[in-house]
Amino acid sequence: MNKQAKPIRIPDLVDRKKRGQKITMLTAYDATMARLLDRAGIDAILVGDSLGMVVLGYETTLPVTLDAMVHHTRAVSNGARRALVIADMPFLSYQVSIPDAVRNAGRLMQEGGAAAVKIEGGRAALEAVSRLVEVGIPVMGHVGLTPQSVHQLGGFRRVGKSSREAEHVIAEARILQQAGAFAVVLESIPDEVARVITQELAIPTIGIGAGPHCDGQVLVSYDAFGLYEEFTPPFVKRYADLGNTIVKAASEYISDVQNGRFPAAGRARTAAAPLSTELLHTIPEIRHSLAEARRRGCTVGFVPTMGALHAAHGALIQRAREESDFVVVSIFVNPIQFDRNEDCERYPRTLHEDVEFCTALDVDAVFAPYATEMYAAQQMTFVEVSSLSERLCGEFRPGHFRGVATVVSKLFNIVQPDKAYFGEKDAQQLAIIQKMVTDLNIPVTIVPVATVREPDGLAMSSRNRHLDPEQRRIAATLYQALQAAAKRIASGAISPEEIRSTALAVLRSQPAIRLEYLEIIGPEQMQPVEQIVGPVCVAAAVWIGSTRLIDNLLCRPERC
Repeated sequence: MNKQAKPIRIPDLVDRKKRGQKITMLTAYDATMARLLDRAGIDAILVGDSLGMVVLGYETTLPVTLDAMVHHTRAVSNGARRALVIADMPFLSYQVSIPDAVRNAGRLMQEGGAAAVKIEGGRAALEAVSRLVEVGIPVMGHVGLTPQSVHQLGGFRRVGKSSREAEHVIAEARILQQAGAFAVVLESIPDEVARVITQELAIPTIGIGAGPHCDGQVLVSYDAFGLYEEFTPPFVKRYADLGNTIVKAASEYISDVQNGRFPAAGRARTAAAPLSTELLHTIPEIRHSLAEARRRGCTVGFVPTMGALHAAHGALIQRAREESDFVVVSIFVNPIQFDRNEDCERYPRTLHEDVEFCTALDVDAVFAPYATEMYAAQQMTFVEVSSLSERLCGEFRPGHFRGVATVVSKLFNIVQPDKAYFGEKDAQQLAIIQKMVTDLNIPVTIVPVATVREPDGLAMSSRNRHLDPEQRRIAATLYQALQAAAKRIASGAISPEEIRSTALAVLRSQPAIRLEYLEIIGPEQMQPVEQIVGPVCVAAAVWIGSTRLIDNLLCRPERC
């Protein structure tokens, strides 16, 4: 599987041709299929008007409307994060007039979220292609068998077998390149004709039934995965038999319901990959699920949390989803990291909502162990990272980071992820985890993820829900104080005390804010600096009522 998280752009496809790397493309018509193809590492997803036949049940692609294409393109765009999304322009959406073509292609991009459109035909489409490219709409061409001309061609047949037809197809491809198309689909033409076009054109060729010489290949996913049984072109290789798999699964479901075997007590799971997020409570359960994932060759991304999930957790999960094949989120309110029992008891517990949150983000498994599962007997072994944990939060919360390091090391041993994701809002915690992983040679890559903020700058936190409306308004002052410090640093101030005084003045403008600490520290060692000569972290903790808030900003002098 391709683990590259960077989105594919049009220049990437052109570069693939130059480097002799094959381009992969499949069709999709909904968010779920797009998400799966994206996770597999597909380069491009075509929202084809083939949806008329394989999804909507028409005999040809001609009845497909622009509204239908916009609708399905939007769905695919919602599911694809990495792959380049290209949308077919349906019949009569670009042939009537150039203004219509521009307007309709614009809808596919603006409303549908496509990165490019595909147009059938060469000379007949020349003016439309040229105008679309001129206004900034990327166009993929399509020659050979053009399904929108099925009646004119006399059916779905191979094109270019005679020398006259072959010369015509080659000329059509040349015209599309001259018009500014960034690539061209070659459908159902002889291998040799496709080879000539591919060698002659500077833009990539994408074959479908055009042999092995093209720069890339595309198939209708319903054909490739065995979901469309009405007609299968002879050039298609079937990579799965999902149609019969679905029939078998549905038959088993019908039988189970009719014979009283479903629903059964407890949560039912199969040995195959889950259709939704698994909720697992025991260490053997999560290890079994992970063993199955690794057997399938999956990489594992891990997001440790204490629950009460919100958009900042969502950013961690989305990053893990982009970079990993199998994503685990742990939800565990760790009792040994709280220095006050009432804080532990007060911490929000919303497991049902959290599982729904994870399901919506395509998490594979939620590991929500009970305290007795994590600490089955008296805990006598702890992990402590000295120096890094002594100041800031560590000074005011004795034993907190010992509890954090201990539980994270236990979770790493249980899950054994390839990557683990932590937010930069908890800068001290992040530094401690990174140092622990290095010192103990734990084979996991720690991935920092930027702080997610509310519109007024307040860092998102599960604790924010404890603030009443007035406290919530005041809470934004914390970020304003950090910004004031960052502005001084950027302007060249080098005295930590002067910068600290600037930030404290902002905090003091709100008497309801009680300061715990505000420090200017080195971002790696978490120790105060005597002079600002490079990047520093301005970190603070405050109390508003009974709610403790922390935040930090990484600041750089203008000269750095």
